[in-house]
Amino acid sequence: MNKSVVTFISTFLFAVAFLSSCGSKYNKIKFHDPNEGSTEIYGNIGGEPLTVTEPSKSDPAVGDITKEAAPKFREQIEATVQK
Repeated sequence: MNKSVVTFISTFLFAVAFLSSCGSKYNKIKFHDPNEGSTEIYGNIGGEPLTVTEPSKSDPAVGDITKEAAPKFREQIEATVQK
């Protein structure tokens, strides 16, 4: 008897989980997109792609990161973290 109760409860919980899943035909709620039509979020769909006109510049305080400059960069990072 105890085994049949556990089987019934587990079958019931499985059925409830299956019917409430996202792919269920009963889950038809639609959420409003607050950014709908925003070119800042989605860009110009179907238009020309945006490109960067200038390449990024390195931070002059850090300089180029090379094998020789890596320990200096690590020291700068550790000094700012410890403050």
